[in-house]
Amino acid sequence: MTWWWIVPVLPAFYLGRGRVADTVVFYVLFMAVCYGISLVLHPHRVCRHCNGTGRQRGAMFKWGDRPCTVCGGGPRHRRWGVQIFSREDPVWAERAAAVARKRSARPR
Repeated sequence: MTWWWIVPVLPAFYLGRGRVADTVVFYVLFMAVCYGISLVLHPHRVCRHCNGTGRQRGAMFKWGDRPCTVCGGGPRHRRWGVQIFSREDPVWAERAAAVARKRSARPR
């Protein structure tokens, strides 16, 4: 449903007593805490290239497949917030992307 945003906005208006700055600060802090909890509970997302299957289909022969070149057959990536705030080692796809960014003749 699209009305979920009302849940944090109503307490923000009540606590801000009509002051817009207080309401915005409360709302931003509340959403940041919710995002942090979401990162802890769900740190991975599916690979957008292979849609989480870990395999790519052949272009000519549709029954043939190979490991996904983006995720290397591991169909999950860490979310951006986890990549920024986590001290864990990067996964295969993140290391491959970092190496690709360093190449001088990288595709644009």
